[in-house]
Amino acid sequence: MKADTKTLQLQNEFFDRVDKLKNNAINNFMKYLFISVFLLAFFSCENRRFDKDKRQLIAKDEIRRKLIGSRSFDITGFKEDTLLSFPDSTFKHPIRYMLDFVYKDSDNVLQKKRGIVIFTPDGNSIINSGIIDSAQ
Repeated sequence: MKADTKTLQLQNEFFDRVDKLKNNAINNFMKYLFISVFLLAFFSCENRRFDKDKRQLIAKDEIRRKLIGSRSFDITGFKEDTLLSFPDSTFKHPIRYMLDFVYKDSDNVLQKKRGIVIFTPDGNSIINSGIIDSAQ
């Protein structure tokens, strides 16, 4: 009978330890899950700086697509501003990006130009784009 009592006591101690380990594992899992979800939510939010960078890349790609047969495309200047007046009354205060750039044309001659890209006020779509001489 003493052996049975000792065995029962050892089994109870064993199961108590297993329960403690299981509870600790669950607590740790929940703690790390909460931290992971919080960090994911915090770092997945887009900020205004990201929008500006994205628009700058879109403007660069738009201008570069207009240059057929160009090589060595480099941006030398960049300016962003909001237009207070715009001929198309559909858009109030669109965003203008001006990119000064140099490139080598198909004859391997270095060209200096200015690209202008007009975005909708929310900055998500291009209204118009064009390339002019840099002196203008």
